[in-house]
Amino acid sequence: MLKETTSLAQQKLANYTRTGDSTGLTEARLERIPQYRRLVYNVIKDILGQAFPITKKILGNEDFFNLCNDFFKEHNCKNTQVWKMPKELIDYVNDENSAYKLAHTFLPELLLFEWLEIEIHTMTNIELPKLYKIDSIAQPYFVNPYHKLIVLQNPLHNKPFKQWNTNLGQYPILIYRNLRTHKVHFEELSIFGYLFLSELQSNSTRLFESTLVNTLSAQNVAITDAQILSSLAWLKELNKKGIVFSV
Repeated sequence: MLKETTSLAQQKLANYTRTGDSTGLTEARLERIPQYRRLVYNVIKDILGQAFPITKKILGNEDFFNLCNDFFKEHNCKNTQVWKMPKELIDYVNDENSAYKLAHTFLPELLLFEWLEIEIHTMTNIELPKLYKIDSIAQPYFVNPYHKLIVLQNPLHNKPFKQWNTNLGQYPILIYRNLRTHKVHFEELSIFGYLFLSELQSNSTRLFESTLVNTLSAQNVAITDAQILSSLAWLKELNKKGIVFSV
């Protein structure tokens, strides 16, 4: 266990590294610690820049680095794993009093969109059942577990930045990791597709017909033979992409 004086000195150095306030750093060589702070800040800036390349491009270098600096100075990071630090930038920007959120309403959603690619890529591997091609509606289905379903308000994925504000709406997206290549992909969904996959995950039987009935009932739509055929064709396409399987 660290001595109290050592622990206190480390806390003061950590506070200086974040804020630039050297008060109480009597044990440190004050002519050298600015270099230490600069090196640490550059690491933080590089990690955030690699995690959020689209955000950095849209904000521009100066505004993005100001965001990194304010985050580093004002936010007391809780996670001890450096690679998870970008997730805390989302929490910082999401604060209701955040000037960045007020100035850039799209920012919390864009940061989350970029972070989820990292989160899904680093999901812990789990043991999977034997997976098969989809060729009928009789077998239970299985959704690739390495994924997230989200609904965007901004069309981050398919329109230029300058058109986001004039095209606000509902944009369901599936972000998933390919089981073979481990690459992360983004799949645009219809509202029906989003609801169907959400229902398929929560439906204990994981059967096609009950999932379809529940999905259409939520939209006050009656099931038809045409819907069964079109839904099955769509699922076969998702099967080819490694999203849904028969088990």
